[in-house]
Amino acid sequence: QIWLYLYGFMPILILAVTAPGLARLSEVSPKAVIGLVAGGITLLGSGLGFEIVPFIKAMPYEPVVEETLEMVGVITMIWGSLQGLNPFEGTSVGGPPE
Repeated sequence: QIWLYLYGFMPILILAVTAPGLARLSEVSPKAVIGLVAGGITLLGSGLGFEIVPFIKAMPYEPVVEETLEMVGVITMIWGSLQGLNPFEGTSVGGPPE
């Protein structure tokens, strides 16, 4: 059961490594940080949560739910990354010139 401790340690390590970059990014694009953090929590939470669920109760559709939530997390992280690329966020400019 050592993998439970390793899985518990990984989110802490990921947060420690990414926190400085997220702090700098939050000054430029708060939406990007929200998307990246929400996606990461969804991805890690579904992956770790559904590794533990079979020990508590058998779920017939557990793999489908786990993989779907992981992909939702990835899509949310991609959305957040794209928000960080928006050069007009936080300015009075509404978008590129027409």
